[in-house]
Amino acid sequence: MKSFAASLTLFAVLGLSFPVGAETLFGKAPSLKNVIKISALLEHPEHYLGKEIRVEGIATDVCPMRGCWMKIQSDRKKQSLILKVNDGEMVFPMSARGKHIVVQGKLVKKVMPLKDVIEIERERAKKENKPFNPASIKGPRISYVFQPSGVVVH
Repeated sequence: MKSFAASLTLFAVLGLSFPVGAETLFGKAPSLKNVIKISALLEHPEHYLGKEIRVEGIATDVCPMRGCWMKIQSDRKKQSLILKVNDGEMVFPMSARGKHIVVQGKLVKKVMPLKDVIEIERERAKKENKPFNPASIKGPRISYVFQPSGVVVH
């Protein structure tokens, strides 16, 4: 029994996953009961920044390289939330796609500087053989990502 408890502690400390019945846990088990709809989170992201919250949804995509991000479908069509962890912190398996996901963590605001947005859009236009006017980019690009402290894949 001591070795089992020690193994669980090691998994938790290292942020590794382990199966729990028909579930797989990454990080700490989500403990919050109140679920925030992804649509509400994305509609008013500033209300949730830096707060520990819980969301749920279906995983629609997973990083094929390192499992460092996962996309969760919103309760609204054509809307999703990106979960992002540092490489190796949690490694989400490709098998999570299509599964119900319970996540606890914090919403973080990311700001891409104007010069980077211009460069990305310039490259996109070049690839698509389309003209590009840097003046068409009006400012930095703002996005929101969810940094989980715990994820359960059902």
